[in-house]
Amino acid sequence: MRDIQLAVSILKAFRERDCYMIELPSDLEVLYHGDITFLDELEQSFENGSYTIQPCQLIEVPKERGMFRYYSALDIKDQLYYCWLTIKCFPYILKKIKPEITSPQSILEEYPTDINWKKKLFRNNLEELEYVYQNLQPEHQYIFQSDITNFYTSIDHKILEKELIDCGAPANYAVALCNSMSNWAALSGRGIPQIFWASDILGEFYLFPFDNFLRHSNYSFARYIDNIEIFCHTRSDARKAYFDIVKFISKRGMYLKEEKTKFVSAQPIKNALAGKKTAKDKIKSAIKELPAGLSKYYYSIEEALGMVNCEERLLARPDATTGFLMHYRNNEINIDKSLASFLVSNRIEFSYQLYCALHFMIDYPMPITKPVSDSLHRIINNHSQPLHIRCCAARLLLSENKNNYSLLKGAMESSDDNLFKNEMRVILERELPASRVFNP
Repeated sequence: MRDIQLAVSILKAFRERDCYMIELPSDLEVLYHGDITFLDELEQSFENGSYTIQPCQLIEVPKERGMFRYYSALDIKDQLYYCWLTIKCFPYILKKIKPEITSPQSILEEYPTDINWKKKLFRNNLEELEYVYQNLQPEHQYIFQSDITNFYTSIDHKILEKELIDCGAPANYAVALCNSMSNWAALSGRGIPQIFWASDILGEFYLFPFDNFLRHSNYSFARYIDNIEIFCHTRSDARKAYFDIVKFISKRGMYLKEEKTKFVSAQPIKNALAGKKTAKDKIKSAIKELPAGLSKYYYSIEEALGMVNCEERLLARPDATTGFLMHYRNNEINIDKSLASFLVSNRIEFSYQLYCALHFMIDYPMPITKPVSDSLHRIINNHSQPLHIRCCAARLLLSENKNNYSLLKGAMESSDDNLFKNEMRVILERELPASRVFNP
């Protein structure tokens, strides 16, 4: 399989299984309807260095405590370029971090078809908790826990470029990769785009020297992406691990998240792993065993039974919008009325929340009431709304009622915004796939 075709396959698989990406109809047209001539010409421009990357749109994605992270919304050709360059460097990356693997190309080609690809490659095919605590031994009495602050936005381009070249990656690809990141980054010289397959690979590569440092320092540890657990005999050992880690990662432009840095007793975790339950654990288990898999964190019994609406919870926790939606759907709790109230509330703080709700409705169609329909029309005609949100609203209207075709065509023809016109053309002419990110 040629690298450009592999890049297309990887992007398609990633959007369908891993996360909620910002996408436009024209992105989907390239991925699902792009012709081979277009891809040939695009790859040729990648190879001969004539390709010019586009400016990156930074979108605020809410986090806990009113904070937010920047999501890099890349043009679809830039996404392919980013993936293609990482594919070119992948054999050398894999040789460095997984020297026992002798066929990196076959590993790459498995990704589009194997939903457990990352788990097999980076977690020895273990579930997250099993992987993290596999090295926890009876003699370990304390655990140092932390994670790296803004890991992806802290990655130093010069360090990454040098280490890619040092491990054997062709300099032209390593340099092009890091130059592209510099153009996309929110901070000068730092940061890689978040929520991309290529970023997962490069993030693991960037932290490999840190893993080696811990091994050579004889620490028993587990690292899951940017989360760190060090298993120690004494509290004093745990404190020493803290200072050693801070000293090492600061040289690579990274710092620990203060509010998530702690020293904890290992015994409760050992008990949990051994299946021993405290009174508190039993209460939690009882909650989980309620009908429909009710979880107190995601919804109350009253919400699950439809006695109250859940839109207030969606509005109150912008950082958990996707989590709430997935858990409601996975436990087959009908939230159609709540979603309708959420959309027409005029209280949605972040555009990303609105995008997630609209995309959820595309993935799982629901009856569109007149208030919701009116709200969708307002979104489409509101030029201050981001283009990807206006497109979601248009897709929803068209899927709900084909009679809306003429209305949407009129909106397209009367617009003087060429970008909007092109996206509307794709919506009206193409059969576009749902993302199915919320698939149970």
